[in-house]
Amino acid sequence: MNREILIGFLKEHEKVCPRSSLSRRLESRGGCFLCTHINRDTLLLISRMDGARESVDIGFAYPPVAELDAYKPYVAAGFKAYAQVGANEKERIENIFDNAFSNGYDLVVVLAYGVPNIPPCYLDEALLSLRKGTDLVLGPLKNGKFYLIGMNNKAHAILKETMLIKHLDFEGPDKRKQILRMIKSSGISCRILPEWYTLKSFHDFKRLMRDTAKGIGWKARWTRFVADNLTR
Repeated sequence: MNREILIGFLKEHEKVCPRSSLSRRLESRGGCFLCTHINRDTLLLISRMDGARESVDIGFAYPPVAELDAYKPYVAAGFKAYAQVGANEKERIENIFDNAFSNGYDLVVVLAYGVPNIPPCYLDEALLSLRKGTDLVLGPLKNGKFYLIGMNNKAHAILKETMLIKHLDFEGPDKRKQILRMIKSSGISCRILPEWYTLKSFHDFKRLMRDTAKGIGWKARWTRFVADNLTR
């Protein structure tokens, strides 16, 4: 086992899909494979990062509605599997960190669902910062939440003790600034990565296609297949 791990947060298609407007549009064109393709690209992105498997373990957190059997090919390919446990997404993310650190990892990075096209260098920057002594690395979204959270044992212990870990899924940009001040005052050093966007709306998928044409972000081939169906 390596001392570092990068974990992709996955979701499954549900009857009440959070992207229902997109789902209906896709279903009218032969089926909704949005969640499946985003999951696939997320794990492909993780598996292609520098040092994957050799010096950095890679894993995924599978959702409560899913069975681990469905992900056996990824386990066979070397991914560590973590069950998402908790009443909501905040609790599930917190439990993933708890489990990973209790398994003996020194550095843990969790990549959120819906960002399969982030530039791979953001993942490299997150791990490099943690290796150099930064306690916490955050990748911000415009809505105040994060596409990436990475931390070391020190940050995890302090965030748990102060209960700040329960506030890492923020309600908005103003709340984010307030919590960041509290994090820094607790003695945790923090690095903020460049802002990115999550794929939720028709507009987001059009941006994905524009970014791909300009060479911005990772190729996310399977997700672009969905985007092409949506935007053509």
